[in-house]
Amino acid sequence: MAREAKQEYRYHEDGAIALYRRPNSAMWYARCKLDDGVALNPFSTGTDDEREAVKIAKKRMLYAEVDRERGIEPGGKTFAFIAEQWLKRKRVEVEKGISTKIKVDAYEAIVRRFHITYFGKTKITEITPRKLTAYEDWRATYWTTGPGSLAETETIRRKDGKEYVRKTKRIARGKRDAEDTVLRQIFKFAVKEEYLPVERMPTIGGKQNGSTNGNGRHSNRRPAFTAEQATKLLNYDANEFYPISDKMTPEAVKRLENDRMVFKAWLALMLGTGLRPGKEHQALRWRHFEQHRDQQGRDHLFVTISKDTKTGARTVHVDDEVYAKYLTPYKFFPSRDDELVIAGTYGTRFKSPDDFVFCDQDTGAPIQKFDRQFHTMLRNLKMEKDDNGDPFTPYSLRHTWATLKLNAGMDMRLVALNMGTSPEMIHRHYGHDNTRSRAAEFTDMWLTEEDGE
Repeated sequence: MAREAKQEYRYHEDGAIALYRRPNSAMWYARCKLDDGVALNPFSTGTDDEREAVKIAKKRMLYAEVDRERGIEPGGKTFAFIAEQWLKRKRVEVEKGISTKIKVDAYEAIVRRFHITYFGKTKITEITPRKLTAYEDWRATYWTTGPGSLAETETIRRKDGKEYVRKTKRIARGKRDAEDTVLRQIFKFAVKEEYLPVERMPTIGGKQNGSTNGNGRHSNRRPAFTAEQATKLLNYDANEFYPISDKMTPEAVKRLENDRMVFKAWLALMLGTGLRPGKEHQALRWRHFEQHRDQQGRDHLFVTISKDTKTGARTVHVDDEVYAKYLTPYKFFPSRDDELVIAGTYGTRFKSPDDFVFCDQDTGAPIQKFDRQFHTMLRNLKMEKDDNGDPFTPYSLRHTWATLKLNAGMDMRLVALNMGTSPEMIHRHYGHDNTRSRAAEFTDMWLTEEDGE
C-alpha cells in the first residue's frame, strides 16, 4: 500500500510556488523556486487565504532576487542550524579528547542564551554588519532592560549531573569578549563548511567598552599589575595574614605549607613567562625545561609548551630572576619528606623528568587552577582591582608580563612569539603606557629655566 503524502500541494506560477497546510493548521505554508531552480527555505505565509498566500510568496521571491543582487544568496542555512552543527562538532572533539566537556558546556550555554536567541532563524548570509551592531546593542542591555532582566534565577547543571537553582549572575565585559570569540568560531565554521562565502565573513567584536586610544577607538586594554604591584605579589607571605597555629596538626601544617609553596612557584613562573594560566601550566613537566647558552656565554632557561594547548607547541623564555630565585629552590631544595631539610625552606617532592611541576604534594597529580589562593592573596594585599576598577584575574599575570616587557622596550614581535599569539593581538590588548609607568621621563626644567631676556 502506497504511503500517504504528508502534505497536499497546491501549485501556482507554473509550479514555482507550492502551497501546503500542516496538520491541524489552517495557515498556508510555501515552498518556492527561483527561475534558475534555487529553492528558498519553506516559510509560513501567515494567512489562511490561498490567493493572499500566493501574493506573499511572490513577494518573498522578489525579495530573494533583490538579495541576490546585493550578494546575499537565497536558500541559505539559518544561524540556528549552523550553530547546532558547530556544537555537534565540538561534542565530537570532546569524545576524541581534543576539547573538554566543561569548555564545550560553556560554549553551548553562551550560544543558546545569546546567539541563537537573537539570530535564530536569520540566514547566516543575512547577518550583516548592521545586524551585528544591533546585536551588540541588544546584548549590552540584556541584563538591564532586556530578557535577562526578567530572570530572577537560573538553573545550573553540575559535573555530576545534578541541578541547582541560583540567583542569575550578570556577566562582565571580559565574558562578553569570550562570547564574541564563540560567535567568530561559528562564522568560521560556516565558511569552512561552505554555508557562507569567505568574503562575507563579518568582523565580530569591534565594539568594545574599554578605554580609547589616541585615534578615539576602543583599545580594550586588559588589567595588568604595575611593576611595584608585581613585586608585592612575589614578596607575598601568606603566613603574615594566616599564621600557622599551634592547634593545627602536623599533617595540616604540612598540607598548608606545601600548598603555599606550590602556589608561590606557580605565581613566579606566570609572572616570569607570560604563560596562559590553566592548560599551559597544567601540562608542564620537569623534562619540558632546558638550558641554553647564548653567544655571549650567558645561560637561559626555556620551557616547551605542549602542542595540544591553545596555540600549539612553542618554546618560552623564562626570566632569569624567576629561575634563580624561585624555580631553583622549588626544584632542588629537599622536600618536607627528605631526611635532610633546610629549616623553613622546602622544595617539591616530585623532581623526576616526568613529574608534573605544579602538583599535589601527596599524589603528584597536576593542580588544575590556583584561583582560590590568587584571590585570597589579592584581598590580603588590597589589590583586587586596577586603577580603572577592573578586577584582576589569574590571566592578569600573563598581561603583566606582556605589559612590562613592552614598556621596557622589548620588540612587539618577540613578545608575541613568547606568548604564543600575534603581534596584532599584542598591539590591541597590551602595552599600558601611562604617565605613572614612565614618570622618570618627565622633567620640570622648563619651570626653572631663566628667561633669556
